[in-house]
Amino acid sequence: MGRIVRPWVGDQYRTRQVPLRLLIVGDSHHGDITSRDELETIKTIQSYFLNTNRSFAFFTRIMATVAGSPYWTLDRQKFYHDVAFFNYVDGVAVHGSRERPSGTQFFSSATGFKAIVDELSPEVVFCCGADVRRHVESDLGTRDVLSVESEGLKADYIRCNDRFFFFSRHPSSGYSKKWAGVVQRLAEIEGFAERLDAMRGKWIKS
Repeated sequence: MGRIVRPWVGDQYRTRQVPLRLLIVGDSHHGDITSRDELETIKTIQSYFLNTNRSFAFFTRIMATVAGSPYWTLDRQKFYHDVAFFNYVDGVAVHGSRERPSGTQFFSSATGFKAIVDELSPEVVFCCGADVRRHVESDLGTRDVLSVESEGLKADYIRCNDRFFFFSRHPSSGYSKKWAGVVQRLAEIEGFAERLDAMRGKWIKS
């Protein structure tokens, strides 16, 4: 795969229990930049499962957006066992959340990004943040950018090889609940709303 850090792949992601393969792509890990731990992403998701009293804003907002329901009604373990996740920038890129990865770090991660997408073969790729969008668009080459809108909020996406790359604002700040409506509208337009709804029913807490 050519990467240091392995992606999170939910237990159900490749099974018939999941009618829609969804890959979420974040920006970067922050912490000890000397770390070469290939399980960094997997441990982060597992920590999110165990620390249910912490919100983990990024993971919680993405979950609520895709699920189309308030986060407190959702089972975070069920959701993340159905999806795959990794950060575009490989390794631990920066010390803190207010620091940004360099352009070099993004460019050097492009090959690994393509390899993971090929390996996981997602049908929908949920790309978070402006920097991720810029590099994903570059990786895909010249493509028509399509738009979808709901409640006055407009978002772009690209259709590429029977795969949809959806571009969202980064969920860590200034993130509107209207993004859930945009995702729903995309699913309706591109014909996967029924499959997404089937998954959403599984994610509600029993």
